[in-house]
Amino acid sequence: MTGTESKKKAKKTYYQRNRDKICAYRKVYYQRNRDKICAYRKVYYQANRERLLEAQKAYIEANKSKVQGHHKQSYQKNRDKVLERQKKYREVNREKILKGKKAYYDANREKLLEKGKEYYRNNKDKWLKKNTR
Repeated sequence: MTGTESKKKAKKTYYQRNRDKICAYRKVYYQRNRDKICAYRKVYYQANRERLLEAQKAYIEANKSKVQGHHKQSYQKNRDKVLERQKKYREVNREKILKGKKAYYDANREKLLEKGKEYYRNNKDKWLKKNTR
């Protein structure tokens, strides 16, 4: 190992130590001054709203596929979580949901029957085509 290589290695460890210190300091600073920072950001965004929206639109237009991919991934992740949460809720509150459905049906019986008849009238041909041999 030459002298410059050992200096580079020493520099890396030195910079890594400093980086860790700086990251810890930033975290503490942000925790202590969270309200001030949020207030500043709010004022800044209100003052520069149009410019920021234009910049955001330009970015989305320039990186359409990247943004769509990101939205698709986050939607998929959240979708799985939401479906799981809804499934658990329906299992736990089965009777409550059934009571609510029955109460809604009883309260809106005429409206629902009329809606069903109208749907049948509008889609009669499709229904007959699908259900006859």
